[in-house]
Amino acid sequence: MNYANRNPREDAQKSIEIFQKIVLPTFEKEGFYRYNKRSNIMINDGTKTILFVTSAPSQTKQPKYYKSKVKEFKSKYEGYSAYILFTRNKDEWSDKPTYINTLRKILGLNGLKGVVCGLDNLVTLISQTKTNSFCFQV
Repeated sequence: MNYANRNPREDAQKSIEIFQKIVLPTFEKEGFYRYNKRSNIMINDGTKTILFVTSAPSQTKQPKYYKSKVKEFKSKYEGYSAYILFTRNKDEWSDKPTYINTLRKILGLNGLKGVVCGLDNLVTLISQTKTNSFCFQV
C-alpha cells in the first residue's frame, strides 16, 4: 500500500483496519491479547512477550514514549521481552528523514528484544517471540 501524498485521516483509518483485520487476529491465534481496548499493545503470558504495534516511526516523540513504556511494562511484567512492530513496510517511508531518524533512535533503546518493519515479517516476528529471541527486521 502506498501512503505517499494521501490524506492523513485516510492513512490513520487504513492503519486501524490493518491492525484490526490482520495484526490482531494473527497474534490472538498465537496467544496474545490486547492490554486494553484502546491501545495497540499486546501481551502473551505464555511466551512472556510484550508487543507494541504502530504503523511507522513517524513521530519524533516515539523514542521517548517507547523508552518509558518498555521500562513501565518490563517492571510490571518481570521477565517479559518487548518488541515493536511497524506495520508499514520501510520502503513506503524510507525517503522521509524524520522517520529514519526516529527509527534509529528506537533501535538504540535499551530493553527491546526486537523491532520489525512491515507485515511481510510477521511470521519471523511470531517465531522469534516463541523462542524469546532477538528479532530486528528493518
